[in-house]
Amino acid sequence: MRFLLVQLVVILLAMIPKSAEAQSDRFMTGDTLPWIHFSWSSGNLGGRLVEKTAMIVPLKIEELPYAFEAQFDLGVYSTRIYGKAFAPYLAMASDIREKIDTTQTVFLQGASYPCFTDLSIQLDGVEFPNRRVVFFEDFGTEMTKDSLCTSTIKHIGTIGADLFEGKILIIDYKNQRLCSIESLPSDWEQRVEFVDIEYVKESNLVFLPLQIGDITYKVMFDTGSSIFPLLSSLSKIARISNPDRCVDSLTVLSWGKPVDVYGYIPDVKIMLGKEELDNSLPVYGSDMLNDKNLDRSGYWGLTGNRYFLDETIVIDYKNRRFGILKE
Repeated sequence: MRFLLVQLVVILLAMIPKSAEAQSDRFMTGDTLPWIHFSWSSGNLGGRLVEKTAMIVPLKIEELPYAFEAQFDLGVYSTRIYGKAFAPYLAMASDIREKIDTTQTVFLQGASYPCFTDLSIQLDGVEFPNRRVVFFEDFGTEMTKDSLCTSTIKHIGTIGADLFEGKILIIDYKNQRLCSIESLPSDWEQRVEFVDIEYVKESNLVFLPLQIGDITYKVMFDTGSSIFPLLSSLSKIARISNPDRCVDSLTVLSWGKPVDVYGYIPDVKIMLGKEELDNSLPVYGSDMLNDKNLDRSGYWGLTGNRYFLDETIVIDYKNRRFGILKE
């Protein structure tokens, strides 16, 4: 009888879905956290293959029996589904269509877009129920009805920072996994070296205090900026490097628009708290970012994944701090 009861408990526990909304995280360990696995995409930029251009997570929408994926991009404040890519699926799902609320809109790239309300999604099996998700109608790759019959995974959206508001987000780059929890595992508090950050609740954006040379600047942390350790205007980059020694140049797409970017080796140390970041990596400048707009926005530039590819980082949205896990 005891053996049967143990079996029953194991079966019942296995039937409970992982959820990002309710956790007993304090007593979890790194191996038992509700991990969401991600993969890296690569791209052909300027005639050469560039690895790790974007973080991609498996996505499930409601009960649709299709394999989707989305980019994980903390530089985007609202999770969104691409209208052109999702259109043939939406045509067959009246229950999901009915969740589009035209009275709830988000302004993106000069236009207003409606939102899905109370939409439940899963990232690699981890549930995010009853979410507001932007229906980005004019974006994405158009798909035909015939494409529904293929087994290929369809890229249909972007996962933004709004999913992690009020949570603690862990990104384990080495093992290509991330998770959203309520509190740190009990043994992590002493193992993470935190710095205070600025968190803008209205946009869900995080700004790190990077010391560049002798001055500490506010720099936005953006996982969508995967290939650039540090990105700013050309004039700001020229102040921390030799502008006559360009070591790299790329043309990248930013939301479908080509942008030229130029890389230089920094002449100064770049520090995050007590952590010295890799000074051998180029820092990049682009006319896309100009001093006037950056200064008006109140930040120096952007940083992303590149400095942390061998690390596990913690973004504590609750307590407004950012840290690196020390093994």
